[in-house]
Amino acid sequence: MAQEAQIPFQWQDETVIEVRSDEDIARIEEIFDPLLEASDGEAVRAPLHAVVFVDSVASLKKAVSQFGSFGDEVTTFEFRFTAPVDNSEEEIHLHQVEGVKARLILSGVGDKPVPVSLLRFDLRADVIQLENLAWIGGSLPMSYVRAEVGQYLEMHNVTVSDNRYNFDQEPDASPMFSVKPSPQAEKILVSFDAVRFVRNQVHSLVNVLRRDGSEVRVKDVVFADNVCFPGPCEFSGTEK
Repeated sequence: MAQEAQIPFQWQDETVIEVRSDEDIARIEEIFDPLLEASDGEAVRAPLHAVVFVDSVASLKKAVSQFGSFGDEVTTFEFRFTAPVDNSEEEIHLHQVEGVKARLILSGVGDKPVPVSLLRFDLRADVIQLENLAWIGGSLPMSYVRAEVGQYLEMHNVTVSDNRYNFDQEPDASPMFSVKPSPQAEKILVSFDAVRFVRNQVHSLVNVLRRDGSEVRVKDVVFADNVCFPGPCEFSGTEK
């Protein structure tokens, strides 16, 4: 992906496998199984970057099932959105198992961010990347993304616009994007690059829970015509 050059945490020896058939899953197993057998009970992952493709609610559910099946066998698992998906049924939990460093990517394909309106994610990994996605026109009082990271989180080329909460009915609504370090993390790096928050009327936009030594980097971030209550309409953060 284009943003790889900017990211300080990488696995250079990964092999990319685009999962389009059972044969692709078999390739993952062929690489992972010998490593598991030789691990003597230790946690292990194959140096693979698995990509699953999402273009509908049905394919999203299939991708989540695949993550549950072999997500803990690869060092990187990517959900690649090739078309807009709109679904508010439930929060999607994607938790990488601890033990060996792992990366989780949610990306959109195309010249502009792919709408994933109303999709809500609960994410957990050492490295989390959100790339080329758009949350537009939502009305839920819950966070769109709750992320717990061990090292690094990046939002790149993301649009968040025209989302509205009912302030009177939802006074305890959550920030739209909430980031915190995992329990074992000493410090984290959070990067926002080319992110746009426009015309949102919500509780608050972004909250980052920091520990000593944690860092937040901001580049080309736009806040325009947002109304927030009771939280701030830019970045907020708390120390832990």
